[in-house]
Amino acid sequence: MIRVTLSISLLLVFGILLPGCDEEIIIPPVPSLSITPSAGTLYPGQKVQLVTVVTNASTQATSWQSSNPSVATVDANGEVTAVNPGSAVIMASVTGTSITDSAAIIVEAPPVPMQPLIIVPRDVEVSKDEVAGATMTFDAFANSNPHPVNWTVVTPGGGSFDPQGVYTFPTTVGTFTIRATCAIDNVTFTTTTVTVK
Repeated sequence: MIRVTLSISLLLVFGILLPGCDEEIIIPPVPSLSITPSAGTLYPGQKVQLVTVVTNASTQATSWQSSNPSVATVDANGEVTAVNPGSAVIMASVTGTSITDSAAIIVEAPPVPMQPLIIVPRDVEVSKDEVAGATMTFDAFANSNPHPVNWTVVTPGGGSFDPQGVYTFPTTVGTFTIRATCAIDNVTFTTTTVTVK
């Protein structure tokens, strides 16, 4: 909160000039909203999570809106899904106020060709003693170019993936199949294995 002291040199009361006095005026903090990330480039089918930071407001609640849902949509939690090539502005506003911010989203045409998909690294083998809580990043390529995919573990108990392709190893011994599915057509896929010995 900002405090400003103003010095009033003269005060006219009933035609009488009185000595000056000091008056303290309290200026309330200005509410604000910011979105992270403020911009992004996606392929159709890809998603990105937008996060808001609200300061000096009576509520943290925000609402979301896309300027062009045919290009990119946004849900009530700020998750953006790319739909078709083009551009869209994703807007957030603090509920019940005029406080807003926005993020620019560009959706590019998918790279071609989309096949075949290749996972790197492939056929990973590790010792159980080495992988307790350990992670590994997998990447997918199409025609030697990085390609957007959705990661899944096919074999039950075979670890887990986060959306960026970071894999957490299982704590049990065995051979587990993982799959990368094209995030553009949601059909094309390839698999590889992780073996914990």
